[in-house]
Amino acid sequence: MPDPITTLASTAQYAAWAAMYGLATAPTGMALALAQATAELQGFCGRDFLPSPAAVNTTEARQYLGNGAAVLVIDDCLTLTSITCAGAPVTDHQKEPLGETPTTRLRRTDYTWTEGAVIIVTGRFGYAEQAALPAAVVEACCMLAALRCNDGASWAHLGVKSVQAGSLARVDYDNSGQDPKRAAALALARPYRRNF
Repeated sequence: MPDPITTLASTAQYAAWAAMYGLATAPTGMALALAQATAELQGFCGRDFLPSPAAVNTTEARQYLGNGAAVLVIDDCLTLTSITCAGAPVTDHQKEPLGETPTTRLRRTDYTWTEGAVIIVTGRFGYAEQAALPAAVVEACCMLAALRCNDGASWAHLGVKSVQAGSLARVDYDNSGQDPKRAAALALARPYRRNF
């Protein structure tokens, strides 16, 4: 069985993406760069995209506190196995958004989520399997990893001007002071930010 995927873009996806732009397909530090890009994107979007636990047929339990309302916001959930509230099984619930994955909210149909009660949600959490992640998120991961792996001269292929100053490469920044390629990568991921 292959190792679980722990980055939003695999090394093969990065290599294919980099080849399209004439960048090194296996640069030094690529694994670390992909891990850092994954962490940056998950922090930016406020969600864990990759499944937890990584193994398909396993689950984990996450704890939440009741809020006294009919709707409880939870982490992105791919599969829901069970729910308890104050130790009692909960069967009067509805996953939201309806018919979509991941589930981000649980609505009680007969009661509210008792304020302060410990709610245990068991399932497999995350936004999607790595192979089913949105292409924009995978590309954003590749772009952020490339920023960490390639010198400024390589970015001419991607339309970012660079100026050599001795042995250091400097990327010209836009008016916001942010590297335009980082801004472009984050713009790709922006539609996937959690808003609640």
